[in-house]
Formats: sequence, structure tokens, C-alpha cells
Amino acid sequence: MAGLYKSLAAALVVSRAAAFRAGVPRLHPRAGLRMMGTALPTKIVIGADGFGEELKDAVVDHLKTKAGIEVEDMGTDKYYVAAADVAKRVQDDKSTKGMLFCGTGMGVGIVANKFTGVYAATCENEAAARHSRSINNSNILAMGGLVTTVDDAVKIVDAWLDQEFCAKPGAEADWWSPEVEAFLSSKFPEIDSIEQDSRGR
Repeated sequence: MAGLYKSLAAALVVSRAAAFRAGVPRLHPRAGLRMMGTALPTKIVIGADGFGEELKDAVVDHLKTKAGIEVEDMGTDKYYVAAADVAKRVQDDKSTKGMLFCGTGMGVGIVANKFTGVYAATCENEAAARHSRSINNSNILAMGGLVTTVDDAVKIVDAWLDQEFCAKPGAEADWWSPEVEAFLSSKFPEIDSIEQDSRGR
């Protein structure tokens, strides 16, 4: 496992020399509001299909017990309609996060990621949730009612909400370094370019 993390770290810093020639780069707007010293967004928009409804309802109940979080439950629909509805809300308001639920979390994640500016991550454990925020700055969490228990979902949700972008995802991440942070904070213009190129095909 340590070797895997070291390989990831090496991949993340492949462009660090270019980054440091100009100094540590200024954060891209997509880097997340907490990186600029403001609070974590408190608005969470949630949707599901029939397979994810029970898990959605349990997560909504859990979120309502957490101080400072406003939850908007958009109910259930076909998985691709629910995903599009939540993705549009996140796309329109960068201070809003989303959560989506279907059978596996994959279908809603695939559809949500078709929207520019949306980073949906399908997660089945806490580590994946933390890494999706730390490395990918995910703004929608997707989970599956057929593959994830309520107890696990609550832990995943809390880990996802607690984790900041471009911050070490737990004490065990010994591969984390200032070079990794520099790479992560400078990557979005290239990602935007790739995304724009894909829209033209």
C-alpha cells in the first residue's frame, strides 16, 4: 500500500518543476471557497432514484442533526433526471454541494459529470470520500443503496464534508507534500482546457 501511495505522489508532482519556476501558483476559482478562508458551504442539494431512496432518506435525517447545514431534499426520480437536477443546482451555485443516490452510485455520477464544473465522485468508503475532496475537489458525492449500508454511508458523508480540498487526507497519507499541494492547486486550467476540448467533439 505504501508503494501505491508513493506512485500516486510521483504522478501528482510530474509537473512540479514548471509550477515552481513561477513560484507556488495562485489558486484557480474551482479550488474551493475554504482555501480562501471562508466557511465550508452549508447548502446541500440531494436527489435519488428508487434504488437509492432509502439510503438518501437516512442520510438526509443524519444531515439534519448537524449544525450549520441546510439540506434540500429534491426527492426521487429516474436516476438520470435526479442527477441532472442536482448537477444543475451545483453548477449554478459554487457554494452548493450535492449528494446523489442510485443502486450503485455510478449511474448518477456518470450523468452528473456531464455538466461543466461538476466533479461527482462515487464513493464506497471513507478513504475514497476524503481523497475525492482532497485531490479532486469533488462537489457531488454519489453512493449506492444496493452496495452501501446506512452506517457506512453516514461515515462516508461525514468524511467527505470534513475534508478540505488540497489538504492532507488523513495522517496515513505519508506521500503528501508541498509539491503535491502545488500541483493540485495549479491543475484546474489544464483540466478546464481538456473539458472544453471534449465539448467540441
